[in-house]
Amino acid sequence: MIEAVLFDLDGTLLNTIEDIADSLNVILHRNGYEQLPLDKVRAYVGNGFINLLRRSVRDETQKKDVPGEEEISEMFKELVEYYSEHCLIKTKPYAGIMEMLAELKKRGVKTAIVTNKNIKAARELGKLVFKDYISVVVGEDDLHGIRKKPEPDMVHSAAKQLGASLQDCIYVGDSEVDVQTAENSKMPGVCVLWGFRTRDQLLDAGAKKLIEKPMELLSIVEGD
Repeated sequence: MIEAVLFDLDGTLLNTIEDIADSLNVILHRNGYEQLPLDKVRAYVGNGFINLLRRSVRDETQKKDVPGEEEISEMFKELVEYYSEHCLIKTKPYAGIMEMLAELKKRGVKTAIVTNKNIKAARELGKLVFKDYISVVVGEDDLHGIRKKPEPDMVHSAAKQLGASLQDCIYVGDSEVDVQTAENSKMPGVCVLWGFRTRDQLLDAGAKKLIEKPMELLSIVEGD
């Protein structure tokens, strides 16, 4: 049986895309850039807010010149602050997630969140939504030398905090980044089909195991 499950957050546990898009568009507009439609934002997420901003200001619809890294860094700080205060307006767990987490807890399976979301916002969401089930949250924290996914640093950190062996963990996500993260971390990966990517996109990225409903994860954990 699997000892621990490490979850991506956005698109896996939580449907966060509308709050992310709304917050991003506030910051883009505030800095003189064109706002982006939801589908475009969905395509740009997955590698942290700083990369979301880089992609957004380079979007073909933008009329303003591409900013330098210093300006992007300032916009990033604005985005983190604004999103942290507006991260639970439209955000909610996907159907079946809370029941699945409750069942994992009942079975003694350890759980953690591993996300490229800024650590401040990630911990806030983890505390507000999943405090009864998930105590370990690893987020974007470059200042402390923890590289973002798909590098294995975050996964290794989460497993260590849980006291779980890497060979007894599985990693669950919804994007190409998550497929690569599992591979780089040398652990089995599971991709969910209710998130931000399609089945074809995940298969093209090399996903081996896909699930359509959260409760399907239980049979994988049990080794069925």
